[in-house]
Amino acid sequence: MNPLRFFWGALLVCSMTVYAGPGDVLWTRILPGQISAGPVLHDGRIFAAGIDRTLTAIDESGELKWNRRIPGRTPLFLTVMASGLVLAVSEPGVLSAHNTDGLFVWQMSSSSPTVCAPVHGRDGRIFLLFPTHINAISQTGIVLWRTNVPARPTGMVSETGDGHLLVFLVDGSILRVSPFGEVLERIVLPSLPIDIHPAPSGFIAGLENGQVVYCDVRPRRNNASETEIIWTYTSRSKPVALSVNRNEVFILSSDGSFCSLHITDGTELQIMNLGFGVASKPVLSFEYDKLICVLPGRAIALSASGRKEWEISLVSSLVNPVISDSGVIVAATVQGGISAVRTETRIGREKKMLKAQNYGILTGKSRFWGVSASETKTLFAAIQRDIDDGNVGIREVHYARRLSELLTNNTGDPFLSAPVASEDRSRSALLLGRLGSGEYRALLVEQMYRNPDETLSVGLLLALAVSGPGAGDEEISAVRHVSRSSPLHMINVHLAACDALYTFARYTGGQRSVEASRILLEMTKEPYDGRVRSYAQQILARILQ
Repeated sequence: MNPLRFFWGALLVCSMTVYAGPGDVLWTRILPGQISAGPVLHDGRIFAAGIDRTLTAIDESGELKWNRRIPGRTPLFLTVMASGLVLAVSEPGVLSAHNTDGLFVWQMSSSSPTVCAPVHGRDGRIFLLFPTHINAISQTGIVLWRTNVPARPTGMVSETGDGHLLVFLVDGSILRVSPFGEVLERIVLPSLPIDIHPAPSGFIAGLENGQVVYCDVRPRRNNASETEIIWTYTSRSKPVALSVNRNEVFILSSDGSFCSLHITDGTELQIMNLGFGVASKPVLSFEYDKLICVLPGRAIALSASGRKEWEISLVSSLVNPVISDSGVIVAATVQGGISAVRTETRIGREKKMLKAQNYGILTGKSRFWGVSASETKTLFAAIQRDIDDGNVGIREVHYARRLSELLTNNTGDPFLSAPVASEDRSRSALLLGRLGSGEYRALLVEQMYRNPDETLSVGLLLALAVSGPGAGDEEISAVRHVSRSSPLHMINVHLAACDALYTFARYTGGQRSVEASRILLEMTKEPYDGRVRSYAQQILARILQ
């Protein structure tokens, strides 16, 4: 046995200390290398990357789940998508993807690393900010567009209430970019922006000069700026952090003052002082109708009325803290580990109902009316070419709407008696799958319950296979439905079901991966055709590798 490997294994096992009570360290896990990215939380697991080029997963009790080598050199940034896809950015410009069980999925390289962690899009797309440009990719690594930027991004990024990216640039301006790569506006505010939070129809910004402004974003006449300041609030000192909950805006300022405003008109609702100054941006989180604020050396909970409910001391060595749903602060330590601190005793975990979001791409009609074989063939070729070239961009809305019309046999021509051919509907589904939006996945799943014929069933299943991971269980249920409702002699349907299940098992991890593998195991047995059984066995072997 390698003695060094044994040493680190023993250290990982023995380095967990458990305590109890608010403010006490629940556990500390020492890792082999200094943490360079993370920690980040997802579905009860903690992920961190280290200078030893490893990605580590720990559960909320401090138990080590897995540790994997990742491509590239030192990891710089780490994020986890809602689907569970774990993305790490490493020097000199490597983006690698793993599932939550540590299975390597894919990687892509660029000439330089990003300036910040990959940014979640509302529908599952991923935004990558580089020194000279912005890329959008799907969760399978397909490049959707590239847009150059007029100045280097600082690494701070937010969005408007409608989902437009707000990219902070080093010259103090903000670039507003659509989810499809269109540069919509370069915004210059009255002072340097420090923090920005999405708000209905726009955003709220805290500025260096002490102001907080509500900016409304919408098209205006005479080529005027689309961003208009609706109200301005002057804070008692520089605002360091903003948050929005329901109809209130919460502001924490550098002098320790904490106030809330009505989001409609900026009316001051309450104000208090924490009794100490705030030099750096804190972590803010709403839990059980309380605002939890994590600062260097302390954490504070404020009620909705502004009353301080509790305050606990934290060790100063905690770095990059995050707050779990169970009220535990998880942070890296300067000694090279991860610690968890209990903030308060809770009977159970607060279940957060996350509203499904998208960009409303399929809300509306395409430019075409009716259908013709030549137009459809030309459209398919254009979409495939743009996908291959990584140049879908602003054409995605038109493409997706037309593909959805063809898929659902709703072409807009009331006098058209002949339905869209199954081959064209199947190709439409496959192209929607390659575009990768979660909004399209919902449409694919819906069509799988509408008694598709064999050709369309194959297209729908392969579309899910190429679209990558989903954030729910609906896709697996739909694949099971199509496979079990299709006669055994429809070999191609069952082979395509294997491909879809492989994607779920490989990309998602956790219980969804287990369920997909279980269905694949069923397909290795009779009464399935021998070709299906053999293919399912090959798929399972690839997963186990």
